[in-house]
Amino acid sequence: MAARGGATPLPPQFLHGAPWRPTLWQPPSPTSPPSGLAAAAARLASTQSFRDLVAKAWLKTRQDRPLGEVRLRFTKEHDAAYDFSPEFAWQCPPERETVTGDLPLHALPQLAARRPLAAAAACGGLRADAPTAAAAAELLRALHGARHELAPALAPSDFNAFTELHDHVDAESDALALSELEPEQAALVRRVEAAMRPMVAHLKATVAAPLLGCAEAALHCPRRTWYARVGGAGAVDVVHQDVNGPAYEGWLNVWVLLTDGVYGRPLVLLDPGAVDHDALAWEGERAFTFERMRRGDVVAWRSNRVPHAAAHWPPGEASEADDWSGTARSSFDFRCICRAPS
Repeated sequence: MAARGGATPLPPQFLHGAPWRPTLWQPPSPTSPPSGLAAAAARLASTQSFRDLVAKAWLKTRQDRPLGEVRLRFTKEHDAAYDFSPEFAWQCPPERETVTGDLPLHALPQLAARRPLAAAAACGGLRADAPTAAAAAELLRALHGARHELAPALAPSDFNAFTELHDHVDAESDALALSELEPEQAALVRRVEAAMRPMVAHLKATVAAPLLGCAEAALHCPRRTWYARVGGAGAVDVVHQDVNGPAYEGWLNVWVLLTDGVYGRPLVLLDPGAVDHDALAWEGERAFTFERMRRGDVVAWRSNRVPHAAAHWPPGEASEADDWSGTARSSFDFRCICRAPS
């Protein structure tokens, strides 16, 4: 599907931010300073735009091998009257009519650690380092500890009502707003929010700030965008986009896996170059997932450009039990934007 307004943008695997190192041409040694054409070539090859151009051209020639096919659910049509609230992640209401479709599933590109996301890039993955894996394990332990101590009878789907903070945060101040909760429920939300804070601080410094090229002090990651989905519950299996439109330009989603695998429920992103954002028609030609994810691996994407969903892949491997007895995916995600400190 062509993008509105002209040519279809290159798909995300051609737009990742990994550094490109030339192998067909090497600059002259320092003992023989370049001159004339060689000097001009050296200056050209040192520019970021040239490196990006050559990297894209090289990647475009690579064989595009799908991992398989993935079945996804899509809304059948966009209801123009639907209210896109800026305070909540947009999800398809369950009463909306949906259709299913099979798309080729491709490997999401791996981003370079602690480097800015290229301006044209939309998404990519980052492999966990030891501190991130440890932070993910600690967050999962703390969430399970809060549930065990304060709400042991809650099923995963009920517990997740307290780990998605948008329902428990004041929209204007971004402070916790718990006056309508029972005392034990308010205590649970406080424990959950406190458990999330170290992970947000870690990923702000190591992922969000570098990808956005933003000073950490200027990075805004509001609590209302913090979501933990534990025990396989809360994953949205209809293709959706958290925010939409130019008002959300510059926002970045950061999604981290808390368990040691996705257990048949990978996060799948659609090719943003094949999306009609105005009509929210997401019949893209292919989908992407970060292969072989392990605890602490991160997927990041530009919030208003990349539709996504939780998929079942490979078929038959996902656990759907709404209890704590089985192995199921747990994750945490939030959104950030770079803005001047207030």
